[in-house]
Amino acid sequence: MWYQGLIFAAGVKECLECARISKPDLQFGATFTSLQNPTVRSFFDFLEKQWTYVPVLIFDSSGTSFHDISRIIDNTLILHDCSKIKKFHIKSRSYSFTEDSNSIAKLRFALRKEVEELILHFEYIERFLLPNFFFINASLVKLHVDTCILKPNGRINWPHLKNLSIEGCWCPNQAIETAVSGSPLLESLKINFCDGFDQLVIASKSLKILVLADMDEEFVLTISCPNLVEFCAFKSSGTTVRFCLSDGAIENVLSGSPLLELLELIDCEGFKLLVINSNSLKRLVLVGIPTDAIIISCPNLEELNLHSLYIKTIELINLPSSICATLDFDFSEAWYGENLGRMILEQFHNVKELKIGPCFIKRLSTMEMRGLSCPSLNNKCLTFDGGPNFVEHLRGIAYALRSSPELEKLVITLRLIECSTDEDLPNLNVSAENYWNTNGIAFNCLVSHLKIVKIMGLSEKDDKLNPVLNFVEFLLKNGRVLEKMVVVLEDGASDFLFKVSQKLLDFPRYSKYAIVELLCSKLPSISKYSKHVV
Repeated sequence: MWYQGLIFAAGVKECLECARISKPDLQFGATFTSLQNPTVRSFFDFLEKQWTYVPVLIFDSSGTSFHDISRIIDNTLILHDCSKIKKFHIKSRSYSFTEDSNSIAKLRFALRKEVEELILHFEYIERFLLPNFFFINASLVKLHVDTCILKPNGRINWPHLKNLSIEGCWCPNQAIETAVSGSPLLESLKINFCDGFDQLVIASKSLKILVLADMDEEFVLTISCPNLVEFCAFKSSGTTVRFCLSDGAIENVLSGSPLLELLELIDCEGFKLLVINSNSLKRLVLVGIPTDAIIISCPNLEELNLHSLYIKTIELINLPSSICATLDFDFSEAWYGENLGRMILEQFHNVKELKIGPCFIKRLSTMEMRGLSCPSLNNKCLTFDGGPNFVEHLRGIAYALRSSPELEKLVITLRLIECSTDEDLPNLNVSAENYWNTNGIAFNCLVSHLKIVKIMGLSEKDDKLNPVLNFVEFLLKNGRVLEKMVVVLEDGASDFLFKVSQKLLDFPRYSKYAIVELLCSKLPSISKYSKHVV
């Protein structure tokens, strides 16, 4: 046949392009809101003669009324005569199986055609009770159900299912456990905003990826997945749910998945003490976790990301020095004492690559202003991911550089994201023009180690251009072993680029081997270089 799939989606433009029908992989579009349009009707009349062997049926009707989408689906299935279909999708905000008298027939059609990928995505309040025949199917490989009731009367048998996603569903105790046990080839499981259970047992020898999202009710989590590689639990931004995991839940996850490599916990609550002890874990992400203490013991960890934490103390045990660690969270000295920042830095003094976000940089600036000593850092690479006010971060950058005698690479990225703090901080602004020359600042890393500096994110409209260039001048003037200075501009007219390049060329350089590169990420002529450098 001339095509492999049939997609119904809102939009007149697509349906008017039916002349392109000769392309072998073309997927068609038709608007449901313009059914009276003669062009659309002729388009449907043409397709009615071509539907026999279409293996992909996707109904995506975000802006279509319930009656229109229901009628279109019914008419399509009546005319369709293919023995098998690969994909059957219904995605709609206004359509619901609950109100459709032919919903059971639609499901029978898809399953009778030995569908491999079935997606039922509804944004509707009332949930649809899935019939018992739905739970016995040998063809399903990928399944997504939304706003349904999973209450099988007996066993579930999905022998070839590999990907299962359950969203907004009511699932009584053991329903999900039964679904997992009846899917011996299941590799990926996502459970999003589901309720109806107080116990969740996941036991699977084949499961590799498990995602829990926006769980609004407390439950006991038990996992036994010897081949699980990724586990993620998170609350979506903007939602009002409270995703609570009890003390010991993560220890249970880790003990039940001995091969786990990725653990992500984002905006989860319920921890008084969070202990993460794993020999297999390679990447750990903790975001928005309120807890008294975090203890991490992962000898094979390669990447550690800590963002927006609310903690009193953190302890790292047996962490390799080769990991890349990111610190981007605020801490209240009024609550936990002014030495908390120093204690946190001491935990990361041997990390090879350390990234510091804007909130943590502000705390370092406060510590420098108050004359608090910084522990010696052995980091080889230091990255400052700063906010919009570069001047506020000068003290924090100087504070860390002064304590990093073995630093070889320095990266500074300038973002438009501002951080918020739980308390009022002193004014951290300084006179950027003379800051590096009037404070007797001396960094040991400039004498024998610092070789590469990258500064990215500057724009012609930024008021931080001069402070950044002052910092570049200081590094070029004092870097004895500096080999490369890279400045990447976000945008700028040709005269602005010329102005910046002239300033960079005029700066004196201590190292005769120092090369200065000025790149603009928006210029096509050098985009390939900027991607490589950045």
